[in-house]
Amino acid sequence: MDKDTLDVKISENAESSRLEQMIRRILDIDSQAREMTARAETMKLRSDKTVQEEKARLRADYMERANRRIEIVHKQERAWAEEALAAGKAQYARQLEEFDRKAQKEEEGWVSQIVERSLEL
Repeated sequence: MDKDTLDVKISENAESSRLEQMIRRILDIDSQAREMTARAETMKLRSDKTVQEEKARLRADYMERANRRIEIVHKQERAWAEEALAAGKAQYARQLEEFDRKAQKEEEGWVSQIVERSLEL
C-alpha cells in the first residue's frame, strides 16, 4: 500500500470514528432526555395527585365549617323563634285578660244595648 491509500484509510477510519462518537453522543442525549421526561411526568402525576388530595381536604374542611355554622345559625333562629312565640303568647294572654275584665265590667251595658237595638228594629 502506498502512502496516499494509507492516508485515505486513516482518514476514513477517523471520520467513521467521529461519526460513531456523534451517534453515541446523540443516543446518550436522547436517553437523558427520555429519563428527564419520565421524571417530569412522574413529578407531574405526583403533583396532580397532591393537588387533588389537597382540594378534597380543603373541600371537606370547608363543608365541616359550613355545617357547624349552619348548626349555630339554626340554633339561634330556633331560640329567636321561641322567644317571639313566647312574647306573642304573653301578649295574647294580656289582651285576653283585658278583654275579660272589660267584658265583666261592661257586660250589663252591652246586653242592654243589644236588647234596645233589637227592639228598635
